[in-house]
Amino acid sequence: MQKENYTDNYNYGEVSTNDKRVISEVITLAKQQGLDIFVEFLKHKFQIVEQPKYDFEESEFVQVAAKHGLFVSVQGSVKSGDKSDDVVYPVISICDDIRKFEKFYNEIKK
Repeated sequence: MQKENYTDNYNYGEVSTNDKRVISEVITLAKQQGLDIFVEFLKHKFQIVEQPKYDFEESEFVQVAAKHGLFVSVQGSVKSGDKSDDVVYPVISICDDIRKFEKFYNEIKK
């Protein structure tokens, strides 16, 4: 593959401050044209408005895991949909030795 023919996809997970400035200008122009649906799409896609996020520390699952000494870490997130009010849920990971998992399993199986 030749470098001049290669283009990276835009990483919507790493929207910079400068990207937001540019998109804000595009949003202003789109509003002037009456493109309200497009404006809402841009706000969501470029993280101009925050989507509600699920607080994983309030999760009963995470709390019981922590009670048993299991460390829960967030690896990323998934969106429940494409609307601005759809919730962003964390993708979690738990790693430890089998003894802690067995205690945890026995607790949640009750």
